Amino acid sequence: MNALSPADAERLRQAFQRCRDMEGTLGEQLEAYAAAGREIFPAYSEAVDRLAERIHENGGGENAPRPGEAMPPFMLPDETGRLVGLPSLLADGPVAVMFFRGHWCPYCRLNVRAVIEAMDRIKAVGGQVVAIMPETQAFAGKFKTDSGASFLS
Repeated sequence: MNALSPADAERLRQAFQRCRDMEGTLGEQLEAYAAAGREIFPAYSEAVDRLAERIHENGGGENAPRPGEAMPPFMLPDETGRLVGLPSLLADGPVAVMFFRGHWCPYCRLNVRAVIEAMDRIKAVGGQVVAIMPETQAFAGKFKTDSGASFLS
């Protein structure tokens, strides 16, 4: 795969900012960013499309809990290193569990903005949001700070 030139990296950054700031649904923002990525860096987009197709063909996500179904209990460190378990979170009310790939992921950065915008509605029904991200504490903290999310931990 060819490397992304600095000029194309800047075009991709600008495309992200346009998509982040555009009016529309999260789905429309994500699709607009994917379209820009296909135009600016087609080799990468083709590789991602092949990966997504393989995951789909192999049943990826089919065993994941659906909205409203019970989530298996877990215990994971927050950005400070303190262990947090699902049972203790559920003691405070319903929990929406979000998964993010990392601070570097533009799709995750678009998604987190949509969740932030929905926080008042989530809180109105007594819910809380917990984000799980396979990052070091420093990068999880950076994602939280950069996004302005109060729920990332």
